[in-house]
Amino acid sequence: MIIDQIVSGSNPEQYLTYVPSLIINTYIVTPNTNLILIGRYGDNEYPLCIQYPNTYYFASTFIKPPFSIAFGEMLHKVFESSASMIRPGYIRLEDIHPLVDPVNLVEIAVILKNKKIPYMISVIPVYTNPETGKQYHFSDSPKLLKALKYMQNNGGSIVLHGYTHQFRLSETGEGSSG
Repeated sequence: MIIDQIVSGSNPEQYLTYVPSLIINTYIVTPNTNLILIGRYGDNEYPLCIQYPNTYYFASTFIKPPFSIAFGEMLHKVFESSASMIRPGYIRLEDIHPLVDPVNLVEIAVILKNKKIPYMISVIPVYTNPETGKQYHFSDSPKLLKALKYMQNNGGSIVLHGYTHQFRLSETGEGSSG
């Protein structure tokens, strides 16, 4: 089955629309089945998540967006917890490597701290110059390390984005993580 919309079974006004994706067909729908999520494609509707009676079925072989959002919503039903109507977003400062200006980072951190906004700092510990092959490490930039410590102590969470985050001789931050 192909769907391009995920609809809440209890509230048809809540839905996600995205590129067409495959789901696994289920024939378990009976009068005792609770349709938690419905997949739509045009005028066709298919069960995406069902409950019968204490068993749950999710008709996808993968859990990545947009299915991960729908799956997360479904877990509120499974664990009988109230769903938050707030859709949290996260700020991620991308590709922070040893040559990034620490002054700019601290300026951003101060703004986020004052607004009480948590954020992630995705770091690349080694910057490799694609022309010379010279490598720069965080230890080569004590001011940047101090800025990262400040950020971490004031609402930032540091996450590794790749040791060099480059593919072959591409510029650091432009290739796949490495």
